[in-house]
Amino acid sequence: MYEPNFRDAASLAKTGRYLDIIGKGVYVNLADYQDSRIWVRWSVEQEVQAIGQLARSDDGRHRIPLVMPELCRDPADPTEDHLIPRWVRHDVYLGLMSGAKGVAIWSLFRRPEVKRTWPIWYDAYAHVAIDLTGRLGLGQVFLFGKRSGQFPVQIVAGSKEVELTKGASKKLEVGTTSAGERETKKIKYPSLSVCELQHTGAIYLFLCNSSGNTMLTYRATVPNKRFVVDDLFSLRGYSHKDNCLYGWLEPLQVKCYRIVSK
Repeated sequence: MYEPNFRDAASLAKTGRYLDIIGKGVYVNLADYQDSRIWVRWSVEQEVQAIGQLARSDDGRHRIPLVMPELCRDPADPTEDHLIPRWVRHDVYLGLMSGAKGVAIWSLFRRPEVKRTWPIWYDAYAHVAIDLTGRLGLGQVFLFGKRSGQFPVQIVAGSKEVELTKGASKKLEVGTTSAGERETKKIKYPSLSVCELQHTGAIYLFLCNSSGNTMLTYRATVPNKRFVVDDLFSLRGYSHKDNCLYGWLEPLQVKCYRIVSK
């Protein structure tokens, strides 16, 4: 069932009681959240919260949350076309880190509104799909990994919070959302989202910087024992000493460390 972008947990729970799969629109640029991409996290959290509410109140049906990013419109400013791969990577991974168990893209059809940049969007999603379903097998980690907390992460330098103003500033989908659902409200989120999952003998530590203009430097404290760490998305950008993992994240960058004890 289609759920508009600005549905919250309360409204998703009303329709969700009849569904097995819950996924509302998370069309970040189209919904005017281009510079507030932490909205992806808020959106998936609404689905997860709705599913939790329903699990406590009905027959315990197993429901699946999806992240539903966009491929529907060219950037208004052509000089921003080069940002598309970073937008895509941030939005998909942040959605999965926030609890989504799958990705549904709107839409792979070559819409007239996305004529200029459709190949850029498509290639960006295809690269993420290779991460999830190819050799790295990260989709299995998100589907079956168990939440863990062995590697606390701290921001050493950079902005610790980003602000989100909820509400449809462009009145998107005004006919399918109530005035209350479109109410403008400012909330704050950590600029660094962290997801640690344990799967098949390894710890996968996902880090996502949702600040669009600030680099973050971080430090992850680890147990006092030897381990092997692989940066799955690059061959550089971190150092390991003093039982800590140091690194940095560029604006909207995502990293994943695979950590295995020796």
